[in-house]
Amino acid sequence: MKKTNCFTMLLILIISAGVSAQNIADFENLSLSSESYWDGSDLSGLNNNGIFNSTFNSGDYSFSNTYDTTYGAIYGYWSKGWAYSNMTDSVTSGSGNLYSARAGVGAFNSQNYVIGTNNATIVFNQPQGFTAMITNSTYAANSMRDGDMFAKKFTNADQDYFKLTAFGYYSGALVDSTTFLLADFTHQDSTNDYIVNDWQYIGMPNSVFDSVQFKLASSDVGQFGMNTPAYFCLDNIGP
Repeated sequence: MKKTNCFTMLLILIISAGVSAQNIADFENLSLSSESYWDGSDLSGLNNNGIFNSTFNSGDYSFSNTYDTTYGAIYGYWSKGWAYSNMTDSVTSGSGNLYSARAGVGAFNSQNYVIGTNNATIVFNQPQGFTAMITNSTYAANSMRDGDMFAKKFTNADQDYFKLTAFGYYSGALVDSTTFLLADFTHQDSTNDYIVNDWQYIGMPNSVFDSVQFKLASSDVGQFGMNTPAYFCLDNIGP
């Protein structure tokens, strides 16, 4: 009888693990041709006076996207939320390479991943903890490494940093938060300074959320706000 109970418990654990794995947002369910991305520019979203709002799903999570054409379709741009991509260009600098991860591939050598903007939010279809893999976009990483026409090159002398804070909510109340440094040039020993160029872990696994919002902050701030390109990449969100 004891052996039967142990076997039953093991079977339940195996089934539970399988269910959890199915709920991961790895974005491989989203159809893309090779070396491409989706950012709402197909105008498939709900039109509200030239602003197109869309939602896409992966695993147990929903991701919103806003594409703005208020100045005309020819001047349309991805303005808020999330885009998804399988771009692998980890070399080319500038905004023309907005949709590539600096790692050059999805997490764990997968294909698809998402790019987030400042204040982008994930909605959980089933409340649970938050874990994910994170890296810089090529656009942001190369801007911090070299500088560009808008942003400065990061230096230890200026104690530069680029950080992302994830705020976890349940029923509208803030439950927990965690901060991840996408670049850190604040070390006493400058040889320890870095810009993240691979996939790394971020998480708050011990709390329960129904949404997580992401806010970016940089040491490079000008008259109109942050100069560092306000983008980051996530993959494999979930247990």
